Amino acid sequence: MTALLTSKQPVKEMAVLEPAGARTPKRRRRRHTVKKRLLITLVGGLALLCILPILLVYVLALKPQITTCGDLLRAADYPQVVHLQAAGQEMEAVQLVDNLAGASQAALVQVANHMGPRTLDVYIFGCTMRRQRPQLTRLFTQQGLVQGTVELTSEHTLITKALDTRLSAGLIPFLQPLQQNVYHEYAWQQNSFVQVPFPGFYPVTSRAEANALQQSADDGQNMPWNDPVTTALQMSKDLLQWFPDPQAQVLSRTEDTAVISLTRQSPHVVLVVTLKQLVQHDSAGLWFVTDARTRGMLLTNPGTLDQPLAISQSSPIHFSGASALLDGQTTATLFDHTLAPISQATDIPLQVHRDSSYAGTLSYANLASGQQGVLLIKSMPKAENFASESGQMLLTGVILT
Repeated sequence: MTALLTSKQPVKEMAVLEPAGARTPKRRRRRHTVKKRLLITLVGGLALLCILPILLVYVLALKPQITTCGDLLRAADYPQVVHLQAAGQEMEAVQLVDNLAGASQAALVQVANHMGPRTLDVYIFGCTMRRQRPQLTRLFTQQGLVQGTVELTSEHTLITKALDTRLSAGLIPFLQPLQQNVYHEYAWQQNSFVQVPFPGFYPVTSRAEANALQQSADDGQNMPWNDPVTTALQMSKDLLQWFPDPQAQVLSRTEDTAVISLTRQSPHVVLVVTLKQLVQHDSAGLWFVTDARTRGMLLTNPGTLDQPLAISQSSPIHFSGASALLDGQTTATLFDHTLAPISQATDIPLQVHRDSSYAGTLSYANLASGQQGVLLIKSMPKAENFASESGQMLLTGVILT
C-alpha cells in the first residue's frame, strides 16, 4: 500500500513581477494633472490681472466723483478732519450754511468733549478750488467752550456762548442765568471771521442776551425796557447811581431811534442818551442804549483828539479825550459784561491838561477774554462849584480782549 506524504510547510506563493515599464502611464497621468493645474492657475491669474483694472474702473465709476466745493462740503470726513478722539469726544452736528462766509457755502461743525467739564469745540470749514480740485479750508476755530453753544443769526453772524468761569463767587447769586455767560459774535469781514461788537451796552451787552430779552417780552413778561425814557432812567440808576431820578426829556424820536436828555441838578449834569430798537422794530420792540454823553465830551485814541477810541482793547487801555473840567475830579471806570464795576478799574484818576483834554490808563486782569463791557469817563465839579459848573461824562461799549 502506498502512503501519500503531505508536507506541513505552507507552500510559498510566488510573487508575480510586473514588467519595469508597467507604472509609466500612472506617473504620466499624475504629471499631466499637475501641469494642468499649474496651467489653469496661471491662466486664471493672468485673467484676473486683466480683469482687475476693468473691475477697478467699474468700481470707481460707481463711486460719486467729488468735483465741486458743494460735493466736498457734503461728503467730507469731518471726524477725521478735526481728529476726533473716540474716547471722550462726540461729533454733535455738521451743518451746511449759506451766507455765513460771504457768498460761499460753509460747514459748521460742533464737537462735544466729555472728559472733565463739558466743553464744546466749534469749527467752520470752507472750500477752495486748487488745480481744478476742491480742498477744505479751515475758516474758524473755537475750542474748550465751557457748557458752550453756538448759534447763527439772521444777520449772518455766528454767536458762541460759554460759561464765565472767572466770575467772582460773591457776584454769581445776583446774576440772571444769561448774565453768567460770555457771548462772542463773529462776522465775515475781509475774508476772515472777526469779533464784532453789539451796538448796545445797556441793559445787556450782547445780541444773544438782547434776543432773549425780546423773546421774554414777546411771551408776556413785563420789562422796563419797552419804553426809551424808562430805559434811560433805569440806566442812570444801574450804571451812574443817580438817585432820585433825573428829569427826562424826549429830544427826538423816530420809529426805532430815540434821543433822551437826563438832567441831574446836584451836581448839574445834562446827559444825552441815544437808544435804538436793535432786535424788533415795532411797538413791542425793546430799547437799548447805544450812546450816552454830555455835549462836547470826547473819547479818543491816546495822543489824538480826532480818532475815536477803537472798540477792541486789551489791558492796559490807554485813551485820551476832551472837555474835562480843569478844577474838577476826572475819573474812569470799567464795567464787565455783567455791568458790574471791575474792582481794579473803578474811579481811576485821569490827568487833565490846561486845554481841558485828558489822558488815562486802565488796567484789568483775570477777565474772560473777548467780553463786551462799558467804559465810563466822568468829570465832576468840586462841591463848592456845583452852582457854577456842570459835570461832564461819557459811556461807551468796549470789547475787552
